[in-house]
Amino acid sequence: MKIYALLNWYDERPDWLAASVASASKLCDGIVAVDGAYFLYPDSLRHPTSGAAQATAIMETALSLHMSCTIHVPDGPWAGNEVGKLQYLFDLGVPEPMEDWFFRIDGDELLSDVPYDARERIEKTDCHAVDLRMWVRTDGVTRHEMWPIRRLWRVVPEMRVGPAHHIMSGIVDGERIYLADSENRARQTPGLDMPDLCMEHRNRQRNPERLERKERYYRQRDE
Repeated sequence: MKIYALLNWYDERPDWLAASVASASKLCDGIVAVDGAYFLYPDSLRHPTSGAAQATAIMETALSLHMSCTIHVPDGPWAGNEVGKLQYLFDLGVPEPMEDWFFRIDGDELLSDVPYDARERIEKTDCHAVDLRMWVRTDGVTRHEMWPIRRLWRVVPEMRVGPAHHIMSGIVDGERIYLADSENRARQTPGLDMPDLCMEHRNRQRNPERLERKERYYRQRDE
């Protein structure tokens, strides 16, 4: 079994990206990273990609930790926005179906807590997904607001993202199952619950300008 981190990033601090990759190395054997702005993101046509320093931070950190590394930098913004970019990210991975796993992480996230037997528990499960925990620092310091989230999936045939970015499905035993759907958890395939496997979301530590651009993107997307 191998676990591959799938890193979705755009316009992040190189030190944040290095920290994300380093944190993923506690669980993952390799990393696949995809750069690029969503088409609806402000100024995406003028600035569709992030620049060499960020890709270099990902590559150098991965190689220093003996992780395999694949990086894709597009030639323009992602016309399919979140769904299109995430689908490309999953398709870019080259694992063994039904044996290996994908772990998705963004450039403002860290894999903060990894139990010593995490890989053993994942390898033994019959489930095709893992429910870990996400948390934030509400005041920049205090660890707070922990909630379950699915970011770890067994690689199954025909993995598809959509119609929304939080919905993922695949084929198991000839039938399409929902590996993730954060708005309709009842239809998700059963997952292995690992409350001691945790991620930190650092979105509240962004600068105000970046937060405002993000909100503008969400408004345009929803419209």
